[in-house]
Amino acid sequence: MKRIVIIFIIALQVLLVSSCSQSKVYPVEPEEDQVDISLSDMMGVQIRLDQAAQEVVLMSVCAAQIVEELGARDQVAGIQSNLDFKNSSGLRKYSKEEIISGLVEGDLFIARDLDLTINERRKFYERGQNLLLLSIKEEGDIYRAVEIIGRALGKNLAAKEEIKYLSSAWQELSDKSSYKGRIYIERDGESLGRGSYISKSLDKLGFENVNEGQGQGYFSAKELKALKPDFLLVLGKEEDIDKEKFKDFKVLYFQEDNFYGINFVEEYEKLIKALK
Repeated sequence: MKRIVIIFIIALQVLLVSSCSQSKVYPVEPEEDQVDISLSDMMGVQIRLDQAAQEVVLMSVCAAQIVEELGARDQVAGIQSNLDFKNSSGLRKYSKEEIISGLVEGDLFIARDLDLTINERRKFYERGQNLLLLSIKEEGDIYRAVEIIGRALGKNLAAKEEIKYLSSAWQELSDKSSYKGRIYIERDGESLGRGSYISKSLDKLGFENVNEGQGQGYFSAKELKALKPDFLLVLGKEEDIDKEKFKDFKVLYFQEDNFYGINFVEEYEKLIKALK
């Protein structure tokens, strides 16, 4: 009996070691493109499509980037007009109000969860329209977003390859990043703490957020100086920033949406290069 127990313990240890040494598993790897599609968005809402979506309306930069990368531009019926998406030429543009009010037809609408209120979402559901919500809060979420959109557009194989490329590119960047420095992150006048998606990603690259809190906060210029950050990362347009507050610091201005999109690896590479 004792011998059986010892063998079981050894087998369990081998199993644990082997499982820990395996690389992180990302979304499913389809063997073929699917047409009959049943899926749920990143908020758990069930979506049923009888065929791959052919009239997609894009309401987020992240979604637009993914669709472009998957080679599904011809399946786009329109894009929200105020999105800062550089490849939007040739696409029909609609205001957010036009889309939400039901004036725009489409078989799938894709938006970021933070950009729509509960009441705005309800309008889509009441009309029986398919609304796919993206929620990017962790690095792995972008891979999940690619997988879901790939399935919705019938681009499973392209999504599979994109996920493999993104995960390996991010791993390579985090492995070779040797930067060590203290960073302060601000958006709309508030400091982002270590619990934010951007802060957690920067932590993997060697950056230390001077705001030790998990949520958002506020620091005056005097308080900020006491924290002694090596530089400030300000998310937003440079012309909208209170430059007087930051006059004594090295400041980098970046667009937040680019960190949440499919080009997030390139964006972090730009940030690192800007510090050299």
